[in-house]
Amino acid sequence: MTQENKDQLLRLLQQHKELGISDQIDFEKFYLYSIITHSAAKGELRKLNVTAGTGGGSYIAFQKVPSRLAAFCVELNRRRKAIDTADVAAVYELSFWAHYELVTIHPWADGNGRTCRLLMNLLQWEFGVLPTKVLKEDKVEYIQALVDAREREDIDIFIDCMTKLHCLHLQSDIVQFTASAGEKMVDKESLKHKLVDKWSIKPSLAEKLVDILAFVDDKDTITTEAIVRYFGFNPTTAKRYLRQLTGFGYLEAHGGNKYRTYTKFTHLTKTTHN
Repeated sequence: MTQENKDQLLRLLQQHKELGISDQIDFEKFYLYSIITHSAAKGELRKLNVTAGTGGGSYIAFQKVPSRLAAFCVELNRRRKAIDTADVAAVYELSFWAHYELVTIHPWADGNGRTCRLLMNLLQWEFGVLPTKVLKEDKVEYIQALVDAREREDIDIFIDCMTKLHCLHLQSDIVQFTASAGEKMVDKESLKHKLVDKWSIKPSLAEKLVDILAFVDDKDTITTEAIVRYFGFNPTTAKRYLRQLTGFGYLEAHGGNKYRTYTKFTHLTKTTHN
C-alpha cells in the first residue's frame, strides 16, 4: 500500500468514525448476506485445470492445489498471529493479501472470487475494521488489477486497487451521510415549529418530542424502556412524552400498560423526511 493511499485511507476512516456512520450499519446482516451469497459450491477442490477467462493465463495445476492451499493456511495463520491489531492499514493489507493469494491458487472450479471476498471480509471483521465492498460497477477495475498483479508478479497492484476502491466507498458513504444529516436537521426544525404552532407547546418540549420521533423513525416498534435507555429520561417522563405523541397522531399505542409498545403512523416518515 503506497503511503499516499494509506494516508487517505486513515483520514477517511477517521472521518467515517467521527460522523458515526458505522453505527448505522447492521454488520450482522452484512456478514450474513456475505455467507449466503459467497458460498462456493460444496467446497470440493477442483479436479481440472482452469484459466483466467477466455485467453487468460492458466492457474496452477489441480494436482498442486491441496499442498498450495495447506501452505497458504499456515502462512495466513502466522500473519494473523503476528499482526499489530492497532495498525489498521496493516489489517487491510492482510485481508487484501489473503484475497489475492487464495484467488491465485483458485482452489475450486467455481465461486473462487466470491469466496476470496468473503475471506477478505472475514479477516476485516476479525480485527474490527470496516468491511470492503466490491460493487458491480467496480468489477472491471477489480478484475484488471488481479490480472495485472498476476502478469507482473506484483501484489502491490492489487492491494493499491483495493485500497483505492475502499476509499471511494468510504467517501461515498460520507457524502451521502452528510447530505442526509443536513436534510434531517432542516426537517427536524420544521417539525418542531409545526408542533409549537399546532399544539401550543413550548419549543423545548417540541424539541424533545422531535428527537423521539427521529429515534423512532427507523424502528418497527419502540417501548418506554427503549426511550428511557436512549435519552436518559425517567420512566414517568418518557411515558408522558409518548402519550403526547400518541395524542398528536404521530404514534400509535398497542397493548396494555405493562407491555405497551408504540409504532409510527405512515405520515411520520413523510413528515420527517420530505
